[in-house]
Amino acid sequence: MKPFAALSGAELQMLAELTQAHPVFSVYLSDARTATRGGASNRSALLGRDGAGAALGIAFDQLEVRTIVGRLSPGEEFAIADLPQGGELHVDRDAAARIRGRLAGRVIGVHPLQYYAIGERPAHAADPRCTPMARDDLERVGRFFASHYPETIFSPWMLDRLFLGIVENGELVACGGVVAAAEGICNIGNFLTAPRHRGRGLCRAIASSLVHRLFDQGISQVTLGTTQDNPAACRAYEASGFACFDRRLQLDVSAASDVHSER
Repeated sequence: MKPFAALSGAELQMLAELTQAHPVFSVYLSDARTATRGGASNRSALLGRDGAGAALGIAFDQLEVRTIVGRLSPGEEFAIADLPQGGELHVDRDAAARIRGRLAGRVIGVHPLQYYAIGERPAHAADPRCTPMARDDLERVGRFFASHYPETIFSPWMLDRLFLGIVENGELVACGGVVAAAEGICNIGNFLTAPRHRGRGLCRAIASSLVHRLFDQGISQVTLGTTQDNPAACRAYEASGFACFDRRLQLDVSAASDVHSER
């Protein structure tokens, strides 16, 4: 993987051509370019030698997520999958089968992954309980994720973008926000509802309110990804007007050192 700052103009153009048909991949590419120009160093990419595929990577505080776009050679595929510190791989089913064969015991979870999109305002109005959160709320939000979903992807920079929360009696009970944005498209995520408050429609309220606010800002399409083994979340997104347009697999990969330490 090569840092985005080291990519040539020709390599960036090739990435644009490979991702242009997929709104999630294209927005992550554009967002990576913008973030890199702003000084970020947590985005990386690999271009396949034959030009038929690539991989996009983003490092969070505790793990890295890599997505394979198109087709890579077996060697390139394995190089992408061999995450030193562990993380997530987002790949199609054929690539998933090959990677599981190569990584063996390091693949500790497999989840059907669904990509959703919405191009118009939800039927549900924005919920006034959903209020913006910012860096001043970092301790509260960080504690919320650590308490209820410590394995999720969350980094402080996410609070620099539109991030909504519902607070009841001084307690944060649900949240979600923008993960990436570029060229009229926003990808949202980090949805979390406190366990004892689930079943109240809070996830739908956050998702619908985010879409309304983003459309107010001139965004024309909102996307998100979630795993199929979270049916409650899928129902909430679909109830907000999101439609599934692509399915892949998420492979959870342990750090290489975890395997070595077990031997």
